[in-house]
Amino acid sequence: MKSSHQHNAVNSHLNARHFNGPIEDRLAIRELLDSYSDAVIRRDQILWSSCWAMNASWHLGSQIIVGRDAILSHWIDMKANSRGIKGCYTRAFFNFPGAVNIDGDKAQGWSYTNELLVDDENMTYHLNGMYSDLYVRENGQWVFEERVFAKLHIDHPY
Repeated sequence: MKSSHQHNAVNSHLNARHFNGPIEDRLAIRELLDSYSDAVIRRDQILWSSCWAMNASWHLGSQIIVGRDAILSHWIDMKANSRGIKGCYTRAFFNFPGAVNIDGDKAQGWSYTNELLVDDENMTYHLNGMYSDLYVRENGQWVFEERVFAKLHIDHPY
């Protein structure tokens, strides 16, 4: 006999795809994720900051940064002072949606990241993570209201 947890997990996968709401809104959120990825790879501060709501929050472990300006400042500081993972630079970054659920001008979902980082000695790290996201439509555009990052796996040559 299946436990209720097993039964619920099976039914969840049979009955739900985790993508709900108007297709044009889901596409706009997918484009938000793609724009974010592109901005990370190209270190485009203007594009990257445009992905965030004015009062957004970014959760990186126990650190929480609040407000678009503070988030951008923190991101610039991480890149300029090699405060990322062991002073690595992002060479590739991809963000794939796992769920997007629209409710009017708000939405929630999650996405998975795949990041290639390279240090000063040309050694590479692969970081896989997951963002739990809240989205909001601000000035007609979907942006991140909150991103909560969780590391799933990292491999490296050391």
